Amino acid sequence: MQLLHITQPDLSRSLRCLEAELGCELFDRSPNSMTPNGCGRVAVARASAVLSAYDDLVTAVAEEGHRCRPLRMGTRAPAPLRAVVAAALGR
Repeated sequence: MQLLHITQPDLSRSLRCLEAELGCELFDRSPNSMTPNGCGRVAVARASAVLSAYDDLVTAVAEEGHRCRPLRMGTRAPAPLRAVVAAALGR
């Protein structure tokens, strides 16, 4: 529970809400333990895929953001700057 920064009753309540939303139980419960059942294993596999896709999204957007940053250059004379800009634009 420390890893999740949540108390056990809050975690149990959240899992019950998730089960209600999905319309099936995700765990086989006994008085002292919980074990993922078939539905739980499917949920974990799909959730892992969603989280992986989200990580890919974040990485792709960050990479594109780095490519789109403006380039600022300064010079004391306009002639060298024109040549640099033309070269950068492939002209």
